Amino acid sequence: MARKSRKQTDTAVVETRPAVKTYDVGAYVRLSAVDKKKKGDSIENQQAIIAAYCAEHPELIIREIYIDNGLSGQSFERPAFQRMLADFESGKINTCISKDLSRLGRNAIDTGFYIEKYFPTHGIRYIAINDKYDSAVENGGIMVSLQNMMNETYALETGRKIHKTKQLNIKNGCFVGARPPYGYLKSREDSYRLVPDPYAAPIVSRMFDMITSGGSVSDVHAWLNANGVLPPLRYHYSIGIASEKMAHGNENWCKTMIYTILKNQIYTGDMIQGKFRTHSYDEKRLPKSEWVVTPDTHEPLVSSEVFEKVQKLFGNEKSPRNPGNGENI
Repeated sequence: MARKSRKQTDTAVVETRPAVKTYDVGAYVRLSAVDKKKKGDSIENQQAIIAAYCAEHPELIIREIYIDNGLSGQSFERPAFQRMLADFESGKINTCISKDLSRLGRNAIDTGFYIEKYFPTHGIRYIAINDKYDSAVENGGIMVSLQNMMNETYALETGRKIHKTKQLNIKNGCFVGARPPYGYLKSREDSYRLVPDPYAAPIVSRMFDMITSGGSVSDVHAWLNANGVLPPLRYHYSIGIASEKMAHGNENWCKTMIYTILKNQIYTGDMIQGKFRTHSYDEKRLPKSEWVVTPDTHEPLVSSEVFEKVQKLFGNEKSPRNPGNGENI
């Protein structure tokens, strides 16, 4: 019998494995002003949780990190979130991962819309790590809806508590603004108390003196710009209490800024707050009769007599309107 060739009988066995589908991930991270006070919800911690989860699931490849820092989950008009939606539309990413459902949003109706309608319609996979939700495994159902409602209730209750505390602080003459008025700084010992700013306080006093000595707003305007005095937002940016975006376009003083300072009673040592009321993200200016005035809460930069003299010189004169350079100086 003829001997069979070994080459004909030995055949190599090649193992074939199915290709693993990969997902282009957008890691979404959000931190509101309230969340900053809670342990475990920091921007860094959220990113670490998402990175660790993706490391355990090699098919999940992080392509972009979207961060909304200091923004409420009640509204979805957040810059990073909107940018992420645009990247979904362009096909750059096809998966969204957040630490939990509350990071995506705290508005039950809108959060439900994105999870149950928008993501499935656009073929987007969504994962909420700590809530153990993955749209590739389940559609969420009643448990996700309940969790979204709980997140919204938490946000509303927290908002009410913050508002109540803020109103109480205003009533007690505590400064509750995010940024102090030009001429003052927040005390290092007590952030609710104003103290004169060594740089800006003398400038404010000089402005009042120039007017009471017969000068005009135009004279004050020329003096400030000629001497290179930084205007409020530009100065606040230089000491780290205003963002570059806020300071942009405010390189020089304008007369609106000067009028705002010269008409602000806060420089007499009285706390003036409650000028605006916000409802459903709509801010409304209140009449002067409804403002909350608490006398003698901080060191004055001008006397009441000087302030009243300046107001009489102005009479009923209205300052020029220039949106963006007004009340919060």
